[in-house]
Amino acid sequence: MLWDIMEREAMIVDKENRNFYRMMLDAEAEVQIGDESLTGICKDLSATGLALELNHELDMGQVIGVTIKGGTVQSLSMQVKVLRVERLNENRLVYGCEVVSMN
Repeated sequence: MLWDIMEREAMIVDKENRNFYRMMLDAEAEVQIGDESLTGICKDLSATGLALELNHELDMGQVIGVTIKGGTVQSLSMQVKVLRVERLNENRLVYGCEVVSMN
């Protein structure tokens, strides 16, 4: 259901000159890094990427698994590639990630 909503928004250019709208979520996200599993927050989501808040350092270009917990909608699982990082404070970072594949 969540992905259907995003697909309907595809190819619409918003005020930031993007090809896809971002949906603000603040949803729980399970992050898989090899054998390690972490919990983070998916801050926003579009058809091509997401913003992920974590208290764990990731490398630029690193590919990780992310499952966004749906609550009232079905969970969404994907592989994403880390493109940029913004440090919020000593312990929290927000990563800009590109969707590589959907599971």
